[in-house]
Amino acid sequence: MFQPDLFTAVAEPVTSAAASTGPLTLPGMLRRLTDVCERPRYSFMVLHLIARASSTTGSAGPYVREGGKLVPIREWLCDALMPIAHQNSRRAAVIDRVRCDLLARGSMPADADQAEALVRETV
Repeated sequence: MFQPDLFTAVAEPVTSAAASTGPLTLPGMLRRLTDVCERPRYSFMVLHLIARASSTTGSAGPYVREGGKLVPIREWLCDALMPIAHQNSRRAAVIDRVRCDLLARGSMPADADQAEALVRETV
């Protein structure tokens, strides 16, 4: 099954000497991603995950075998990328800002567990 929303059109084709000189090396791939992507590190990470999922069969999608079950590749990618969302510095800054706002308004519960739950819910 083809998922067209996973693919975006490139405004202009990649035209470089590396494009026609044989197999693509890792530095060449990173260079191309930097040329065509707004977030090349994230794109490389997603491509690496898809390559890892396809290593046993040579293709990935629309399902990936995960522990004996077939999981849609989108869900598998989301689960694989979830730890990155928790380490995001912007997210940590938002959490701190929400905590400060709640304290300033006097709406932070005294119980630490309830306070953390309120912060998580607000974020």
